[in-house]
Amino acid sequence: GNNYTYEEHRAIIQAVSDQNGPQVIKALIHLGKYDLARDTENDTLVFNRLQGMLEKSSDAVEKAVLHSMLGELYMQYYQKDQWQIRQRTELQGYIPSDMKEWTRNIFYDRVVEHMEASLAEREHLEKEKVSTFAAVVDEGKDSRSYYPTMYDFLARRAIEQYGQLTGDEDLSRTLAGKQIAPESLFAPAERYVQLPFNPQPGEYNLMLFECYRKLMVSLMERGLSRSVLLTELDKLESLSGLQPAYGTSALPSLENMLQ
Repeated sequence: GNNYTYEEHRAIIQAVSDQNGPQVIKALIHLGKYDLARDTENDTLVFNRLQGMLEKSSDAVEKAVLHSMLGELYMQYYQKDQWQIRQRTELQGYIPSDMKEWTRNIFYDRVVEHMEASLAEREHLEKEKVSTFAAVVDEGKDSRSYYPTMYDFLARRAIEQYGQLTGDEDLSRTLAGKQIAPESLFAPAERYVQLPFNPQPGEYNLMLFECYRKLMVSLMERGLSRSVLLTELDKLESLSGLQPAYGTSALPSLENMLQ
């Protein structure tokens, strides 16, 4: 969980300052996140170091993990000061060099850019087992039997960040623009994966559902049906805000899964 110890946190900071790719990957798998709030005096330094590692790296897994971390850190940086950031008029087509002047959309665009880059090498990441990079801590409560590859690990990290891309955009309206009925988000996996979300820049509220779709496609191709089911349950939970569709569709959707 998120209540890891100071020593564990030092380990990930150390790995980043040493520019040690394999240690960064290992620490991230163990911790699940890099908590920027514990490292405020270093926050811009961390961005620069990760960016520097990314530019030097030629390893696909390492690059994907660094992108994933950067996406998460931009999200954390935004959330830490979101009350102030949201007071600013959004800047279009221009990005100040100083992050302290960025507006919400710039942070969100960075989150999306890095999370998408972290999943770009799908075929390669599907061949890489999480256990290669970090020993399994506790087999019993370990999700790796369901999500064994680095693609799964990184897709689930992206899903976690995309679930936090909240704004004033109304999901039902965005869906209507794509001619997608809200009810169809509750469809069984084999129908859900056909939905044409095709998010355009700025359609932040579709990123979560597109990422669920991509992960389901990958799991279905690998024949991991129990993992698909888990992912569907996860998605169902994230739809609870979509009213009135949730009220009428959630239970039938769940009953359908359990057959």
